[in-house]
Amino acid sequence: MVDWRQHLEEVLEEDRKLLTKLENSLRFETNPKEQEKLKFQINELKQTINERQAEQASLSASENPKPSSPPPPSLLSPPSPSPSSLPPAESRLKQFRKVSQNGVG
Repeated sequence: MVDWRQHLEEVLEEDRKLLTKLENSLRFETNPKEQEKLKFQINELKQTINERQAEQASLSASENPKPSSPPPPSLLSPPSPSPSSLPPAESRLKQFRKVSQNGVG
């Protein structure tokens, strides 16, 4: 049986390969509508990768608890938007469809 951490790593690797393919397709696409579709897919995939990486990090943290000393302020990165502050995938998809139908970028 494959453990969840290993499965997550395999899925992340597949997502990264797909992201590379989509970004390469975008470089050579000349149709503006297709460019917008590719950009949307790339952004969705990047968000999915970030969510999976966060899940992976939380799994690692729960399995390997570390001392609770905070990192030096110089190593702290700016806060990223929490998944709860982002619109759900369904509303992003509706927005994409609206943009695609209207031809607005």
